[in-house]
Amino acid sequence: MKTGFTDPYIKNLRAAGRYTDLVTTGLNLNIKRNGGKYWVFRYLLAGRRRDLSLGVYPDVSLKEARKRAVACRDELSQGGKPIAYWRHSEPAIFDKPLFKDYSKQCIESKKPSAYSGANINIGSAIG
Repeated sequence: MKTGFTDPYIKNLRAAGRYTDLVTTGLNLNIKRNGGKYWVFRYLLAGRRRDLSLGVYPDVSLKEARKRAVACRDELSQGGKPIAYWRHSEPAIFDKPLFKDYSKQCIESKKPSAYSGANINIGSAIG
């Protein structure tokens, strides 16, 4: 019988490294030197090893990480590439103007107006 991760086991892990769950194929827990723990799904696609981040422990529980890994494994078995469907897919909203908008505004402000000195007919003023 395979024994895999348990919550007490994960909480007590301190040494940096990669730990593999024996229950869920491809599920790994990576621990950084600073003690940060994060879930990774490791898989092969087109002969290349790939890692997909599943989230940070304890924000993502063991149960949720296993569920996400199984969903990714199912996607692979159907011939697709696993994606992080739980991440927000909304594009980032920028408060700053884009360069093209800023450049249009600058060009418009530099155009000569009817009241600028560049449009005065000097010949009629002298003559």
